[in-house]
Amino acid sequence: MSFAKNDTAESLRETAGGILEQYRSHFATQRGKLLAIEHEAVFTLVPNAVPLKARLDLVSAEQNNLVVTDLKTSKCRWSENKTQESLTQLVIYSFAVAGMARELGLRRIIPRFVILTKGKKPAIQVVEPRATQDDVIRLKEFVSETHDAICKQVFVRRESWACGQCPYAKRCLRTT
Repeated sequence: MSFAKNDTAESLRETAGGILEQYRSHFATQRGKLLAIEHEAVFTLVPNAVPLKARLDLVSAEQNNLVVTDLKTSKCRWSENKTQESLTQLVIYSFAVAGMARELGLRRIIPRFVILTKGKKPAIQVVEPRATQDDVIRLKEFVSETHDAICKQVFVRRESWACGQCPYAKRCLRTT
């Protein structure tokens, strides 16, 4: 078995225990009503495009708000830049639960990241980023352009961290 620098089986067990303790104590203080865990939603973001599917970690009602929580783990606290890079996911999730919010008569949808940091001293960071109308417009344009490209069978290569798990990587990257 191999470990990262300065890690041992015991140090990893301690870190995992610390993360679980932080997680437990954070959620023990939450006073909202839990509505769903691993909620799957299918919805249309852009007319004439295929529906999108989202799987949301937690959905709860807090006062007159529907809260969509996405759980993350990280080596360290998230910066403002990291939060902005990840905002699109919460914008999508907000659209995914819009119907649920209406059905329950809840006024606002609050997107939230709960980040469990796994440093020497595990901690919880709660971030509630605010999406702008420009963020929503950009997302809809991206989905629309992607859908149009797929319909035209235009598949532009885009190398990323996901290439390692992609079943089309060899074809896309033209490797043998």
